[in-house]
Amino acid sequence: MSSGLERASDGIHTYAVLSAGRSYRLSVVCSGAGEVRLTVTVKRPVRQTVPCDGVPVRQRVLDAPTQLELDVDALAGSSGVVGWRIDELAE
Repeated sequence: MSSGLERASDGIHTYAVLSAGRSYRLSVVCSGAGEVRLTVTVKRPVRQTVPCDGVPVRQRVLDAPTQLELDVDALAGSSGVVGWRIDELAE
């Protein structure tokens, strides 16, 4: 549905347009060194630290609003690339 790739040092700051009431899976992966801070805002911000180890982190978004805010920022000393993807789940 929606995806992107950025350098960890540049970060990701985007809004994804969703179909209200549907369910989605957000996948984020960082490959490189260090960690990034992932912030997903649906109704309120949810933050989590993601290691840059190449292992995807997934979150389900149930009963989605029309917009999801996604922010990823590199923590001090981190480098690499961050990829993200939002897929609609079958009902």
